[in-house]
Amino acid sequence: MSMTSGEFAENDIIHSFDKHKLSELPNNLREFATGLFGPLEEETEFRCTRVPGYQKPDISLEAHGITKRVSIKTGNSRIVHSELFSTFYAFLESLDLPSKHLRTFQRWISSDGTLDMSGPQKLSAIEKIAAFRPEIEEWNEFIESRKDIQVAIFRRAVIDGTESSHLSADAFYHGTASFGTLATTDQILRWLSKKNFRWLSNLHVGPLVPSPKFRDYVGNVSNAIGDVTILFRWAGEEQDLPYIRSHYGSLGK
Repeated sequence: MSMTSGEFAENDIIHSFDKHKLSELPNNLREFATGLFGPLEEETEFRCTRVPGYQKPDISLEAHGITKRVSIKTGNSRIVHSELFSTFYAFLESLDLPSKHLRTFQRWISSDGTLDMSGPQKLSAIEKIAAFRPEIEEWNEFIESRKDIQVAIFRRAVIDGTESSHLSADAFYHGTASFGTLATTDQILRWLSKKNFRWLSNLHVGPLVPSPKFRDYVGNVSNAIGDVTILFRWAGEEQDLPYIRSHYGSLGK
C-alpha cells in the first residue's frame, strides 16, 4: 500500500530522530526537540516511533526517559478532526449548550440547512450564512463568551480525540524534517484562551470551522443527520503556529 505525503513526512521525522543525538540533527529538528524538552545536551540521544492506531499524536519522541507525543501536519490539508455527527452532538449536549445553539449547529452541518436534511436543495456555507445569519452570529458570540466550552471542543478535535483511553498530543507540528514550526499544547491553549475569533463569519469554534464531509454534502445514502461525518478544519494553523510559538511562553514549558 502506497504512503501518503503526510506518512512520508512522519517517517522522515521518525528516522531522523531515532537513535540519533542532538548534535547530529539539522537545525529545524534541534528546535523541534528543544521545543518539547527544553535545553538538552549535545550528546542527548533520542528514540522515536509512530503512535499506533488512530490517535491525535502521530509520533512519540523520547529523551532521558521522558516521552512526548506530537501531532504532525504537512501539506495543504487543514483537516484536524473527523467524527460522526451523532457522537459529536452527544458531546455538545454533555457541555450543556442551550438548545437553540444545538439546533443552529445541526442546521450548519446539515447539507441543506434544515434539522433533518429534508430541504429541497443543498446549501453552501455562504448560502447558510445568508439563510440564518442571526442564529450563526449568536452561536459564534456564545462560543466566544464561553472559553471553557471552546477549549473543551478544541481539545477533543485537536489534542485528545474522542476516547478517554487515547493518548493526547503534547505538541502540534506543521512541516517536514527540513522545515516547520512546533507549538506545545500549553502554548496553543494559552493562545486560544486569549484570542478573539469574532472576525470569522462562518460558524466556528475558535479557529476551527466544522463542515459536512463532501460525500455527505452531495448526497447521504441514509439521508440521516446522525450519519453525516463532520470535518473540522484549522484553516490558519500554518500561520498561527509561528505566532503562538513566539508569543506564548518559553518552548518546552
